Amino acid sequence: MLSLFFWRISLKYLIKIKYILPISFVLGIIVGLIPNGSILSFSRTIFFLPFFLLGYYCDFNKLEKLNKINVWTALLGVILFIVLGLYIADKNILDYRFLYGSYSYKELNMNVWIGMAYRILLYMSSIALSLFICILTPTIKTFYSNLAKSTMYVYAFHIYVVLIIFYLIPTWDESILTKCIILFSPLFVTYLLSSKIFATIYKFMFSYFHKLIK
Repeated sequence: MLSLFFWRISLKYLIKIKYILPISFVLGIIVGLIPNGSILSFSRTIFFLPFFLLGYYCDFNKLEKLNKINVWTALLGVILFIVLGLYIADKNILDYRFLYGSYSYKELNMNVWIGMAYRILLYMSSIALSLFICILTPTIKTFYSNLAKSTMYVYAFHIYVVLIIFYLIPTWDESILTKCIILFSPLFVTYLLSSKIFATIYKFMFSYFHKLIK
């Protein structure tokens, strides 16, 4: 949330900078050299800034161009990413904290050049996976379309619900039931936080800040 606040208040200034999008990617790679970047979410804010800017610059007309890509190609791409992710997790190839963008390469015991190369690959793969998912997303209204209107509420409050779920799951228990809970809990969290009560809470808590940054 702190990162989002920084992005929102600085957006009107950032978009005035020429080539800000490629610059943000460069900064996202370089910030991994700075230790103790977790203070005030500094590293995380810089690391995820390119995605925020991509979302800002992306519009429906640009997304329509993705229709040229075959749906089956996108589905195959998503499956390959899932298999690759499971393989990396199973073989413990990469420290999961690398995905947070909050730690320096040194703090993750990574060689600087390898860390930078991995971060470039992470940027590229994240964009590719996002494009594949956009292609697979239906253009017609579905039973879960209303959930998409509430993504901000899910983003704002999910960490608190997730912490409760993780607290209730014993760390030593690797049973099938535990794995199923971990697998399906994101769906439960999304459905729960998309309810009207959380929309009301969000508007009450952040309406002042929205007025402030406009």
